[in-house]
Amino acid sequence: MTRTLSLAAALLCAAFAAAPAAANVVRTENVEAELVADAVSIAPGQTFYVALSQKIAPHWHTYWKNPGDSGEPTRVLLDLPEGWTAEEIVWPAPERLPFGPLVNYGYSDEVLLPIAVTPPADLDAASVTLNAEATWLVCYEICIPEDGAFTLDLLVTQTPRANPNWADPIADALAGAPRPLGADAILARQGETVALHVADAELGDPDAVRDLYFFPELPAAVEPAAAQPAAFYGDDGLTLDLSPGFALRDDLPPMDGVLAFERRADGGWVREAVHLTAAPGAIPALGAPLAVQAGIETHTRRYPLESANAALDDLRAGRLEGAAVLVP
Repeated sequence: MTRTLSLAAALLCAAFAAAPAAANVVRTENVEAELVADAVSIAPGQTFYVALSQKIAPHWHTYWKNPGDSGEPTRVLLDLPEGWTAEEIVWPAPERLPFGPLVNYGYSDEVLLPIAVTPPADLDAASVTLNAEATWLVCYEICIPEDGAFTLDLLVTQTPRANPNWADPIADALAGAPRPLGADAILARQGETVALHVADAELGDPDAVRDLYFFPELPAAVEPAAAQPAAFYGDDGLTLDLSPGFALRDDLPPMDGVLAFERRADGGWVREAVHLTAAPGAIPALGAPLAVQAGIETHTRRYPLESANAALDDLRAGRLEGAAVLVP
């Protein structure tokens, strides 16, 4: 509910208008979670962003909207005053997270999950308190369900004022979120696999793009641990060869997802991601590919000590992102 301060309290808050908005912090052994905003004061009718910040302990991870082979996505429930609206979480591109024989989709170290919030244009209050509840699953060798209740106090003024601690990090999270593809994407069955064709000429150059991986939003759409070989067709784009999961065994529905990749830039490689919606259809005749990248195997592979050289060979050849050599 909206809280209207007394005149004296409102004047006291105005004196501290430059200070960061108050927020509760929930600390567990594995995650420090905080509800933050990009503004310390908001204006009626003007959209601002709140975000759930998660600082995650080393080796542990939380989950994307599709957690992959196992897990649960982080959820944020905002209890907004009447007349307010909130959009969905703006999810950053996830990581592939090997977890024993499984591969999950999620985040390690630190992540910001922004949410756009718009107050009503007729908001008449000196301040407002937003309440939220969040749940998340954090995993390493075991998984622990965690949750938190948060409050966020914001001033209401005719001109919004940025939060000096969080405006830039939230802006960076929004700028780094997967951008719209801007080209057609087609899904088609090819024997036991499903081909994802992306008709984007910028992605069709094998010398400029590498390490592609498609994260479907639909759970069980693909086998997360399977490699996704990429064939490059220059101006005609590229095609990924996906191993279908249970959700694609019978039907082939339109599918949203994130295509993550590395692009050559300034003498190095930078990580990028695009959001796409792939429609079932016929892939046009493409001819012979310019090149094929085999894709990366992302599940955990264990090697006995005597096979250490084989593990190193797999790493050098790009067939693995990491290897564990176990000493008996």
